[in-house]
Amino acid sequence: VLPCLPATFTSQMLWSLGLDLSYASELRPERPGQGKRLYLADRDYYDRITPVAIGISRFSVSSTPGTEFSFTSKIPSAYRENARKAWKVRSLQGKILSILRLLKAFTTFHGGPDYIAWKIERHSGYAMSPPSGRNHNLLSLGLALWRAWRKQAFR
Repeated sequence: VLPCLPATFTSQMLWSLGLDLSYASELRPERPGQGKRLYLADRDYYDRITPVAIGISRFSVSSTPGTEFSFTSKIPSAYRENARKAWKVRSLQGKILSILRLLKAFTTFHGGPDYIAWKIERHSGYAMSPPSGRNHNLLSLGLALWRAWRKQAFR
C-alpha cells in the first residue's frame, strides 16, 4: 500500500487506501470509502499500530516533524507506478478467485445455490433468486450472478 500513497501521508490515508484496495480485490458490496469509515470507527487503534506497521516495512518511511500521525516516504516513482499496476492485477485475480469459490460451493455442497443467494443477500441486501429444481446448472447460476451484478449487489 505504501507505494500507492503520496510521498507524505497520514495514518488515515494509509489505512483508508489499504482497506479500500483490499476490498477492491474481492467481490464485495462495500461502497467506496469503506476503508475511511472503518478507520474513523477506531482511529486510536489504527494510529497506534501505524508506526509498528511502517517500522516493519522495507521502505524508508519517517515521521513528519511536528506531527504525530503524518509520515514521509522515499519510494522511487517507477516503483510506485508498478505497485499501482500490481494492485489492478490483484483486483482481477481476487475477483476471479471469488467467482471460483462460488462455483465450487455451487457444485460441491447440497444447497449450494441457496448458500450463494444467502451470502449475496447478507452482504448486499439484494435478494437473489437462486436457480431451482432441475435448473441447478452453471449457466443458470451465471445468469443469476449477472443479474445480481447489474443490480450492484457486488463490485
